[in-house]
Amino acid sequence: ASELAQIKLNSVRTEHDILVIAIEEEMKNKGSRRIIPIHSSLIALGFTDRVRSLREHGQTHLFADWYQKGMKAKARAANNHGRATLNHYFPRFIPKRFIADIRALGIHDPLKTFHSFRHTFKTGLARAGVPRSMQDDLCGHADNSAGAGYVHGESVEAMQEAIERLRFDGLELTP
Repeated sequence: ASELAQIKLNSVRTEHDILVIAIEEEMKNKGSRRIIPIHSSLIALGFTDRVRSLREHGQTHLFADWYQKGMKAKARAANNHGRATLNHYFPRFIPKRFIADIRALGIHDPLKTFHSFRHTFKTGLARAGVPRSMQDDLCGHADNSAGAGYVHGESVEAMQEAIERLRFDGLELTP
């Protein structure tokens, strides 16, 4: 939740002619910093138009409402308890809001939670034959193996190829 809320519009950029989101703000650990290519279906659905519109309206964050609420929660906590970190305050309200929204849509399965997105994403990558190291890079998970220190990230082109392999039965992402 804190990663999503903190995505700045300036973090949506092009690297090697590939549109990416850079996850680069206050994170739990160094391995959380990464870039994630944007799936072509999201671009076709108007992702770049949405980013442009937010910029034109003076917004600074992709999920401006979440960011503003998290910063207010952080300020309240700092005033009441001393030091506060972003990772403690965004997760307190974003998942709750998500659950309320999906319940309002008629989805009442208790197994559908905010973190279902991450699980579904990683499972989709695995089912598409994406190697575990690439899955970990895209999800910001650390590889704690002995050889992990010798490998320093995947190319943005390889990550884009992995993202494009994602398909979900019954979910059509067309404009």
